[in-house]
Amino acid sequence: MKGPKTILKRIIDNSLIFVISIFLSFILFYVSKNTNIFQASILWLQDIKIIQENQRDIAYKNTEWLLDIFLSDKLLAKSYSSLNMTIVYDYTTVVLNTQSISFQKQYKISSNGSWTITLSFDDLKDIKTQESFLILPFSWSVKDILLSEAVVQNWLSQDSLSIGNLTSYTDH
Repeated sequence: MKGPKTILKRIIDNSLIFVISIFLSFILFYVSKNTNIFQASILWLQDIKIIQENQRDIAYKNTEWLLDIFLSDKLLAKSYSSLNMTIVYDYTTVVLNTQSISFQKQYKISSNGSWTITLSFDDLKDIKTQESFLILPFSWSVKDILLSEAVVQNWLSQDSLSIGNLTSYTDH
């Protein structure tokens, strides 16, 4: 015959297991609904070399339905106060998922037309250059989206940036 302490211990153990399982199921549910928390991209050594050799200020890859944008060390060495970048896409073959943008710095959408979207960044401090500055998910055709223009501003000047597409170097 089991004593009251043994029965109480089993009830407490089973209740604890039940509460932990509910907690873990909520975590699993959250992770399955928010998969963009696992999105991260880093530059390969080959990509860094290409950016440096071609003296690019900004580079991007458009693969696997993600547009990855990277900023160079050379650009960030200068103290610019803001950055505006325009992405051109064929709206008949590309659907942008602006709700799931992953970014290092806060942004605002300055304009959103049928062929272009312009993103503005007001803070360019503490950016990790070998990680994606911005990841923009899209669907459909990889060939119909590109980063067309990027402009940085300082208190007195405005400069256009040199842009490179890393996808063309990595396609075989």
